[in-house]
Order: sequence, then structure tokens, then C-alpha cells
Amino acid sequence: MQYITIRGNIGKDGVIKDVRGRDVLSFSVGVKQGSGDNTSTNWYRVQVWGKLAQTLLPKAVKGVGVVALGDLKIGEYNGKPTFDVDANKVEFIGAPRSEQRSDPAPQRQNYGDDLDDTDLPF
Repeated sequence: MQYITIRGNIGKDGVIKDVRGRDVLSFSVGVKQGSGDNTSTNWYRVQVWGKLAQTLLPKAVKGVGVVALGDLKIGEYNGKPTFDVDANKVEFIGAPRSEQRSDPAPQRQNYGDDLDDTDLPF
């Protein structure tokens, strides 16, 4: 697998599902590339597993800036490529656009840096 770091904005509120007894949080991240008239957006489906999924759910809101690090899986659906990231570290940057503060300094929160489910206190 390939390890990837993506930075973009959450496109849809995160959703938690139970998969074989484990929580999995899923949300999409739009990453712009190019400049000027040649700008396009690639969409990544990010998944976070275990207790970290419950911790991140309140912050995984449409419009929030995010950096996610994890394993990249490239697939295909209806002839188009799909990009899935099994994230083991997520950093939120700022607040949703509708709730952004007048202070331009970004708010950063790191989750998952060298942690596994047993390291979390809850």
C-alpha cells in the first residue's frame, strides 16, 4: 500500500457505522489541484477505525479543513478512479465556514499520532 497525506475540506458530515463489531467513521475530503482555469478537485473517502472514530465524529463536519494521513487504496467505480484513505492520523484546521472566527489563526487539533485504541483514556 501507499502512504499518503491529504489536505482539503470535508465535503459531507462524517458518519459512523459498525463493521464487524468495530466503529468506522467515514467522510469525504475534497482536495483541489492545479491553478487558474486548470483547477480540479479530487475526492477522497477517509475512514477512521476504532475508538478514534467516536472521538473524531463531532469535528468531522462539512466545510472543516482537514489533514489526513494513512494508507491509500485506489479502486474503480463506473470507469472512474476512487481514492480511499484508511487514516491513522487526522488534524482538523479551523471551523466550518459558517462558524469561522474573525481571528485568522487556525485552530489545530491532532488525533492519532502514534496512538492505538488502547492508548485512549476513554
